[in-house]
Amino acid sequence: MADTSILLTGIEYKVRKLIERQTLLNSRLNGLQQENDLLRTKIVQQEETINQITNQTNTNNIVQSLGNEKETIERSKKRVQQMIGEIDNCLELLNQSK
Repeated sequence: MADTSILLTGIEYKVRKLIERQTLLNSRLNGLQQENDLLRTKIVQQEETINQITNQTNTNNIVQSLGNEKETIERSKKRVQQMIGEIDNCLELLNQSK
C-alpha cells in the first residue's frame, strides 16, 4: 500500500507540473498572439503609407511631365509663329519681284 501511495503522490506531482506548464504555455501563447496582431496591424499601416507615398510620387511625376509638356508646347507654338512670319516675309518678297 505504501508503494501505491508513493506512486500516486508521484503522479499527482507530475500532473501539477504539467498543469503549471500548460498554464505558462497558454499565457505565452496569448502574449504571442497579441504581439502577432500588433505586428499585422503595423504591416497594414505601413502598406497604406507605402501606397500613399507611391500615389503621391506618381502624381508628382505626372505634374512634372505635364509641366514639361506645357513648356514644350509653348516653345513649339512660338517656333511655328516665327516660321509663319518667315514664310509671310518670303511670300511678300516673291510678290514684290513679280
